[in-house]
Amino acid sequence: MSQLVSISSPSSGREMIENAARLRRAFFPRTLINRTVPAPAPARIVVVRRPKSKRGQQQVKIADVLDAVAEHFSLSRKALVVHDRRRRLIPPRQIAMYLAREMTDCSFAQIAQLLDRDDSTVRHGDEVIALAIMDGDPIASDVEAIRARLLA
Repeated sequence: MSQLVSISSPSSGREMIENAARLRRAFFPRTLINRTVPAPAPARIVVVRRPKSKRGQQQVKIADVLDAVAEHFSLSRKALVVHDRRRRLIPPRQIAMYLAREMTDCSFAQIAQLLDRDDSTVRHGDEVIALAIMDGDPIASDVEAIRARLLA
């Protein structure tokens, strides 16, 4: 069932309003006009908080994190720091960012400086890995293995 809608070039404001009304009636049938549409389900909000390190706990250095990640993925430490966007280097680098943030008292800016990146890049990498772990991604087993190696 198609309708032909005749719209003329408006010469006044009134004609413009009439044209808009014609279009509305043509594209939105009476059943949809003046009805409330249910709102979509709210987005899932995730708050990830890093626990504060306790006095007396083993202190991990960013260099140790980089070495453990590089060893786990059979990479050189330089491969994690160099500006290279190859797909195989991105997850290990993001894991290093996540573990450095989680296991050290360093800020995003300090981690970024040591990795020669922008702090927003480090923040993004941290978030990507945190969400992957929460979603049950297989990368979580890599993170746990590296964390265990660092704490051993």
